[in-house]
Amino acid sequence: MTKEVFEDMQPGAAGGAKEKLEKQARQLAYDTKYKVKQAMAAKSGGQMDPAAVSKAYLAQLAKSPAPPAVKMLAKKKLIGEDVVNIKQLVSTTLVDAIVKEFTSEKTEEVVQEDSKGDQKVHIK
Repeated sequence: MTKEVFEDMQPGAAGGAKEKLEKQARQLAYDTKYKVKQAMAAKSGGQMDPAAVSKAYLAQLAKSPAPPAVKMLAKKKLIGEDVVNIKQLVSTTLVDAIVKEFTSEKTEEVVQEDSKGDQKVHIK
């Protein structure tokens, strides 16, 4: 006796376990976003960097009593599209800050007069 696996079955056919998992994962992702958004609004007025948001998503998912398969799919829905490469984020932010600091035209002119009053020195 052999088992045949049909990968391209119709969505409503034979069990629907995959659809059930996807529905649970979608609901878990929605609930996680909602709870993290509420926590962000209560703590910092709604402003958090992407790394902190993804960390909060993972912490909220860890608290969930959902099965591991559902958590994995929800994690993919929450973080899979918005993956933040921390090393790249830090390096680009640091480079941008250094470039901004050292290439900006900050000039302060200080005019000094000698006691004679006839010579002026401009210092930038």
